[in-house]
Amino acid sequence: MSPNNIRVCFVAGTLGLGGAEKQLYYMLKVLTENKVACRVLCLTKGEEYEKRIEKLGVSIIHVGEYSSRLLRLARIIREVYRWRPTILQSSHSYTNLYAFVAGKITKCIAIGAVRTHGLEEFPGFMGKLGLILGRVFIGNSRQALDTLAAAKVKANLILVNNAIDCDLFQPRSCLEQNYDQPIKLLAVGRLVQQKRHDILLKVVAQLRSSGTSFHLVILGEGPLKNTLNCQAKDLGIENFVTFQGSVQNVIPYYHDSDLLLMTSDYEGSPNVILEAMACGLPVVTTKAGGATELVVDNETGFLIECGNILDFVNNVLLLVYDHNLRNKMGRKARARALRSHCLDNLFDSLYEVYLDLVSSRQTRL
Repeated sequence: MSPNNIRVCFVAGTLGLGGAEKQLYYMLKVLTENKVACRVLCLTKGEEYEKRIEKLGVSIIHVGEYSSRLLRLARIIREVYRWRPTILQSSHSYTNLYAFVAGKITKCIAIGAVRTHGLEEFPGFMGKLGLILGRVFIGNSRQALDTLAAAKVKANLILVNNAIDCDLFQPRSCLEQNYDQPIKLLAVGRLVQQKRHDILLKVVAQLRSSGTSFHLVILGEGPLKNTLNCQAKDLGIENFVTFQGSVQNVIPYYHDSDLLLMTSDYEGSPNVILEAMACGLPVVTTKAGGATELVVDNETGFLIECGNILDFVNNVLLLVYDHNLRNKMGRKARARALRSHCLDNLFDSLYEVYLDLVSSRQTRL
């Protein structure tokens, strides 16, 4: 089956500035560039990725005008009947049930999403029902898929790695590097408990007590902003940390940084790690979810046990005081991003999945 004979309809919960939304955009980009017809059914409207997706020539149909889940489902089923896609693919775990039920009724091949860390993505009755009804799930982290497999979820669990636009995210020019300046550290993520910025600030406090010359920029908004600001003052590091908030273009911040730090308790497959790697930055991160699949320990960065502040500090210090090691790891990080997480790989992976699913259905018929 050629790409122009495949029609893919995505069911999205939101098109805001999030990791799942970014990967949905990348999927639509590579599919449409390869002549696959695509459409998006979205529960929300007027969000950031909407215009970007429409520029790809992809129609977005808003199906969330009703608060009732049954009425939303009816609208989705109606739209799927009208367009008759080959594949009906959920881009968020909480929209999986819509895709599975609509796919069953319309006889489409339905694919669910696993975006973070496995079973905890599927709370309550609706979440568990989605796991029961689902026959195919695409996950971006082997750890998350292994969690579902260990729970005896009876479905085809398929890994499709997150991708990054390596033409857009590139290393800064060597001419821009100045080894006489304080080391610039970067953290990117919402200010929520999962990201454990409280631990990050404790790491920074220990770096400060060691006499290290550095400055940390934290990108992101969230409910813990005031709490974290107070913590920084209590630790006496408020002059060494900048809470920058959300930004539209993160690339200048990658280019102005020497290291990416991530202290999360759990993750899916973090886009920020891929972006930093593509920009040639080594990464020091906890062993949170898919981070262990992205970062090669002692090669493209360092992997630390969650909550181990001392190891985190010691590994950051290794990179702070050895710019040759930073450059070496940064080059290897860029090479790994190009080799395993470029957009061409994303299309090849999706296309192979779609062909296999279509072939399997035709064989059963």
